[in-house]
Amino acid sequence: YPQINLPQAWDLTTGTDAIVAVIDTGVVLSHPDLQGQLVAGYDFISNPSNAGDGDGIDANPDDPGDGTDPGGGSSFHGTHIAGTVAAATSNSVGVAGVAFGAKVMPLRALGRFGGTDYDIEQAVRYAAGLPNDSGTVPPRRADVINLSVGGPGFSTATQAVYDQARAAGVVIVAAVGNEGSSTPFYPAAFPSVLGVGAVDIDKARAPYSNFGTAVDVVAPGGNTARDVNGDGKPDGVLSTAASDSGGTLVNDYAIWQGTSMATPHVAGVLALMKSVAPNLTPQDIDTLLASGALTEDLGTPGRDEQFGDGLINAYKAVIAAADSAGRPVNPMPILTISPAALNFGISLDSQTLTVLNGGGGELIVNPPTEDSGGWLSVTPTQVNADGTGSYTVAVRRDNLADGVYSATMTFTSNVDTISVGVIMQVANHLSVGSVGQQYVLLVKPDSGETVKDVAGQLQPDGRYTFTLSDIPAGTYQLFAGSDANNDLFICDAGESCGAYVTLDAPVTIEVDRDRCDLDFVSGYIVQLPGVQTAAKHDAGIRRGTNQ
Repeated sequence: YPQINLPQAWDLTTGTDAIVAVIDTGVVLSHPDLQGQLVAGYDFISNPSNAGDGDGIDANPDDPGDGTDPGGGSSFHGTHIAGTVAAATSNSVGVAGVAFGAKVMPLRALGRFGGTDYDIEQAVRYAAGLPNDSGTVPPRRADVINLSVGGPGFSTATQAVYDQARAAGVVIVAAVGNEGSSTPFYPAAFPSVLGVGAVDIDKARAPYSNFGTAVDVVAPGGNTARDVNGDGKPDGVLSTAASDSGGTLVNDYAIWQGTSMATPHVAGVLALMKSVAPNLTPQDIDTLLASGALTEDLGTPGRDEQFGDGLINAYKAVIAAADSAGRPVNPMPILTISPAALNFGISLDSQTLTVLNGGGGELIVNPPTEDSGGWLSVTPTQVNADGTGSYTVAVRRDNLADGVYSATMTFTSNVDTISVGVIMQVANHLSVGSVGQQYVLLVKPDSGETVKDVAGQLQPDGRYTFTLSDIPAGTYQLFAGSDANNDLFICDAGESCGAYVTLDAPVTIEVDRDRCDLDFVSGYIVQLPGVQTAAKHDAGIRRGTNQ
């Protein structure tokens, strides 16, 4: 969220009175972080076998699960999208929505076998207050439609539906696709739809994100193969989720990546804009976007096929909307640094840090300082007279003992001061790129007792696979890490560590049947948030053996 200057936008609006229709798999209506955040929706899946809820279209948009995960569980894709748009905030639970003062209209159009153009079109018509197969329309149409769905097929008849929804005053955003190609992806490529691409934590185009003329704007979509900021979690998008792989529905949170995840960031920002300027039309949005008033320009100056008109900037967008509504806001300079932290791991020697003014007005940035004692350097690369621009951050491992090293870079300006944490590991006993032999532990969450452990099996692509057998039924947490000092404890300083789903908030697992696809990331960290080390039990495995 800081990457798109969202916290500053929240000082102006949180999206009150705006409605975002999420056309997807439906929403898990029981999720605690979505309570009070929804308006009535509809289920437009016309084929009962695809719907999975026993009937065709009906007034219940609850997601019964699609069973699309390889382990027999469901995606609950729409729940993740809805949480990014408007998850409840300041409730001491879970995550924050981009426009948490807005409401989500859940519209179900994707089921066990995906969705048809026809069903999606009916949901679009409903959201826009147009005639549709339900025979009804919502009390108030949506301001924004989010479509984290699509495919390569073009249809003139389908395009006409999106044109009609736009003509009704609805702003439509859609994901451009995750094939890493320039092949047009619909509905994002329709002229009446804003196509959204994805960037990673470095503001580079995410490797999976499609590009080309269909990309109008980009937003954070993540790259879960990396942990650039060194927080012990993959660099993806954390949002509301659910799991039914254990046979019962469990409300949950998950870190995903994709243009699907980028799109609701834009939908939420548009909701913020509509909150302060309800009369903004889709054409107004297009004009503001093309002028650069809503984005941070990336890549080639001006519009390009990698980033469209740039990275959505929530603060700029809200100010532009307020100005258009005749309620101008005096823009304040915002010191923005990306990434907010740097993790060099055991192999990276240098990375780029970007310093810019994310708001308006004059920003003066002083030369940065650092406290590493000599192993870290910060060098201006392309820096303007006001101190904004790109800096090269480099580390030196010469003559350093194996271990984890941390330092802080400090940037001061006429606005405020920002500290950027840096993590670097020296691990000469490991091959470059390795996280070390991984041990996987199944732990009782109440006592911390390890019930079962096993050595992970390294695969050619760098993943470790594991099987834990003969597990007593119960509730557990899953950890993994290295044991470089062979003391029968994983996750000591200088050792890699991870947990399902994230290390800062391990999720409990109900074991009453076989479970699979419990995938998560193990990496190097400075310290474990919330837990100390997870210990192998006395009869546990040692390196080089299996149990």
